[in-house]
Amino acid sequence: MAGKRRVAAIAAALALGVGVAACGSDDEDTTSASDETTEEAASAETVTVTTADIEDGYSWEVDPTPTTETKELTFVNDSEVEHGLIFAKLNEGFTLEEAYELQGRKGSVVSYVEGGAGPGSEETFKVENPVEPGNYILLCPIPGHYQEGQLEEGEIS
Repeated sequence: MAGKRRVAAIAAALALGVGVAACGSDDEDTTSASDETTEEAASAETVTVTTADIEDGYSWEVDPTPTTETKELTFVNDSEVEHGLIFAKLNEGFTLEEAYELQGRKGSVVSYVEGGAGPGSEETFKVENPVEPGNYILLCPIPGHYQEGQLEEGEIS
C-alpha cells in the first residue's frame, strides 16, 4: 500500500499501585491479584480513542487498552477533519492490509464498532458483539489515515 505505516505503540497494561509500608510499620497490603484483575477489567469497560492532527499525519491515542470487558468506545476527534473509527478482531489467516482491502468482508474480521466523528466532536459507540480474545485493530478507515498514524493493534487475552 502507498504511504508510510507507523504503528502506534500498544498502550501499557494498567499499573495498579501496591501499597508500600513505611519502615517500622506493621501495615500490610491486603490487595490480592484477583482484586487487581477485577479493577483493571472494570476500568476497561469504556475505552477512549482520541485523534488529532500532527505535523506529519495524525495522532491516535487509546486509553485504556481494550479487553474482553470493553462495552463502549468514546471517540474524541480533536482534528480539523472528519475521521472514522473501526474496532474489530482480526481473524486468523488475515493481515491488517488484507482485512482493510476486503473492508472486513470474507470473514477477515469480527466487527465491534464502526462509526465516525466530525471535526472537534465526540461520539460514544456501544460494542456490537462480545469482545473475544485475539488480535484486535482500532483504525480510521478513511484511505491513507491509518497509514499516517491512526492505528492501534494489539492482543486481547
